[in-house]
Amino acid sequence: MDKVLVTTLLTMAAVVAAVMVVNTMLPALGRSTSAVLSSSSAASERLKTDTEIIHVATDTSGSPKIVYTWVKNVGGAEITAIDSSDLFFKTSTTFNRLSYNASCSSDCWSYTIEGDTIWRPGATIKVTINLTTLGTGDYLVRFITHNAVSAEKEFTV
Repeated sequence: MDKVLVTTLLTMAAVVAAVMVVNTMLPALGRSTSAVLSSSSAASERLKTDTEIIHVATDTSGSPKIVYTWVKNVGGAEITAIDSSDLFFKTSTTFNRLSYNASCSSDCWSYTIEGDTIWRPGATIKVTINLTTLGTGDYLVRFITHNAVSAEKEFTV
């Protein structure tokens, strides 16, 4: 009789311990699965995103000085949040991040989507960079999308 009682108590303790382990592990497993899916989705979006700067032209006749940069979506995904992108402009002495401003007037950039309303694969945006000064020399423009895909091009004025 004592053995039956001890065996019953040990079995109940094992069941309670198993339930505690399961209750502890399931939420963590759910969070891990969610994190993996989120990370996988972000990686997939980044792999489908690709850009290329296809042409750069300048207009130094007026004020402000203007650099036109055409950036093509050569990836397989639509690019959103274009105004959240970063634009860096390098001169022989400086490397600056320029701010986006839809009504940009000086030392900033704006954009228009050419021939479309969405930056779909195959579509091109025209980035207008307004600068206070732009002398002769070598320059580099680097455009980085909101998900860290970048394209750059060197040019000479």
